[in-house]
Amino acid sequence: MMELEQIFPIVLVLIGGFYGALAPIYLKKGLNQWPKFRRKAFKNIVIGIFIFGSALLPLIIALKFSDLSLLYPLTGLSYVWTAMYSAHFLKEKINGYTWTGVAFTVSGVFLIGFMSLIS
Repeated sequence: MMELEQIFPIVLVLIGGFYGALAPIYLKKGLNQWPKFRRKAFKNIVIGIFIFGSALLPLIIALKFSDLSLLYPLTGLSYVWTAMYSAHFLKEKINGYTWTGVAFTVSGVFLIGFMSLIS
């Protein structure tokens, strides 16, 4: 059974990745609005940059409590969140190849993370 000391950094990285995956969404929205709506575009770009930076904080904190080899592969899940956010917020069509790549990403993260835990 995993102890709280092992779970806490993992949860931090997952939260940071889930939150940080919003950054490209705001950047894309801002860039799509440029130059027609400069003020709104600038606001979205600044929000995206802020999210990028602030999403690193949970990872930095988590690294103090666990191994980089366990935590960093979990950041790969941000590709999953970004694909889902793109479909939901930007109404982008996500094709089968993208979902296949997402499935491989999740499988790889699981294998690396699981192997790090049992070794």
